[in-house]
Amino acid sequence: MFFIFLLYLAGVSFVQCQKLHEYMTPDEVMSVFHAPHHLVPEYEVVPVLHRTKKQEDSDVSEVKVKAFNDEVKLYLNPTEGILASKNTPVWTVKSNPEASEGLQYEQVLGAMKSLGVALQDVDSSSAVVVTPTPNGKIHLDGIIKDAYVIKSLPQRILQKVLYGGKKLFEPLHTKNVTSDDEYAYTHHHVVYKVPPNPLKDFKITDPDKKVNAPNIIYPELLVVVDYKEYKLLGGNVEQAVKYIFSFWNGVDLRYRLLTTPKIRFNIVGVVIATDPDATPYLEKNRHEDSENAVDADRALRGMADYFYRETRFPTDYYDIAISMTRLDLCNMLTEDYCDLSTLGYAYVAGACDRNATKQSSEAVGIIEDNGGFGGIITAAHEIGHLIGARHDGNPNGAGDCPAHEGFIMTGGLMLHENGFEWSTCSIDAFYKFINEDRAKCLYNEPLYGDQLPRVLPGKLLSLNEQCKMTSGTPACNKDATVCTRLECEYPGFEGYCTAAAPAAEGSPCGDGLYCLNGKCVLEGIITKEQEKKKSLKDYLPRLNIQEIKKITWMDLVRKVREMRDKVKEKVKEKLKNIFGPKKT
Repeated sequence: MFFIFLLYLAGVSFVQCQKLHEYMTPDEVMSVFHAPHHLVPEYEVVPVLHRTKKQEDSDVSEVKVKAFNDEVKLYLNPTEGILASKNTPVWTVKSNPEASEGLQYEQVLGAMKSLGVALQDVDSSSAVVVTPTPNGKIHLDGIIKDAYVIKSLPQRILQKVLYGGKKLFEPLHTKNVTSDDEYAYTHHHVVYKVPPNPLKDFKITDPDKKVNAPNIIYPELLVVVDYKEYKLLGGNVEQAVKYIFSFWNGVDLRYRLLTTPKIRFNIVGVVIATDPDATPYLEKNRHEDSENAVDADRALRGMADYFYRETRFPTDYYDIAISMTRLDLCNMLTEDYCDLSTLGYAYVAGACDRNATKQSSEAVGIIEDNGGFGGIITAAHEIGHLIGARHDGNPNGAGDCPAHEGFIMTGGLMLHENGFEWSTCSIDAFYKFINEDRAKCLYNEPLYGDQLPRVLPGKLLSLNEQCKMTSGTPACNKDATVCTRLECEYPGFEGYCTAAAPAAEGSPCGDGLYCLNGKCVLEGIITKEQEKKKSLKDYLPRLNIQEIKKITWMDLVRKVREMRDKVKEKVKEKLKNIFGPKKT
């Protein structure tokens, strides 16, 4: 089933002189306009006319838009690939001195359950997310023509202000449109212009065997939202996730222009900071002379070092980590002066990088965003650096593309007509980097849907149960060490421990953590290695012979068989309780 939308932005007639946002709470205003009441931009409240139509040969959604005296007709197509799914994990992170790295992560279950469908029109530079509502209508959120923001309204405003008994506002539908059985009006939306970014600069930091890249590459993104940005998005996880999905749909749109190879982004996880110290690489590098300024050089280095150390995100889980912030990035030009003209910061050709010598990962970037999709071009620009492109005009590979032509990889935001396209130098740089051995992490197709068995053995058997089945005694350790070495009490010797195997895959190893491939990682993490495991035996504990003391080979063989049989029977019993008896 596909949607055809006729979007007529005709505005409404106000019965009272107040603006709609004056009836909103501060949180509602922030979630719609990403600004406080006194900074709300000029906007229009518009009806949306849509119809549902089944099409065999096409899944095009047609949208007609008229706003601010600008008319455009869109042909929106579902995005190729999966930018994100209902299974994409979302975590909150808060500062906690007692946690690893001083940070405590907690998975937000069901955060993506109301995720809509990402639609794009490459020709008109439009990208929206369409979310069905329980009453059969739709919400649209995203950008139109890279010039307008369209936002759905909070349910309370729709019910009590627009459509409530008092009817403070009278929606007027477009006069030259006749509603019939094929079309129906959906909820009203707000449309306002994309807030312009000041004319600032993009900064880069510099850091080969050739391979044949596939026709499509899949940069996998770990998106981190700092506390300042989170508050700007309303301080609400659901609203923040909706914005992030729409935002990166807009970034993905910029890369749809590339064909050799195609580039399709996949968000493998979203991290939302719930206090300022939850992104220490930003907070610790705030400039003392400015309330919101951050030393971009030090912050980027700090982020690179942190993500190299952070074992809760396995190295093969993501290709690029990007932090979104409302803080103001700056570069120290003198000992006392930090230039505030920076919009984003990233390493050139940093994607996939894990540098053991430097103990750092250059697969990171930081971007400013104003909450009104104003950071989309900045994000596209910094990702461009990470996959190999330099600034247009740079003599080291981009000298044939003058900066004044204003393409995406121009060193400063010029608001030029070419500002949504790539120069030939950038395209050549992408092709060169992607075909190098160091970029191979981009070749892996993302994990779509539920690739893992639904129940891992470690979810069925506690650490104590695993030890009792092995030695008849409880577990000694219940921390991250169990993933490689589960210690059980030595039979008959209380207080003495012995280890013969790692804990089963899926075993708990800390608050919100579990064992995967011998590592203690965040709940919700799915790695590519884990996807390769096809049968239950792949998840069973493996004996570590080096840890077995004073045991004969015959005893070892017998012990292995006994443990495997016990685990299999226990797993079968629990699976039977969950799914019922096996059908014959």
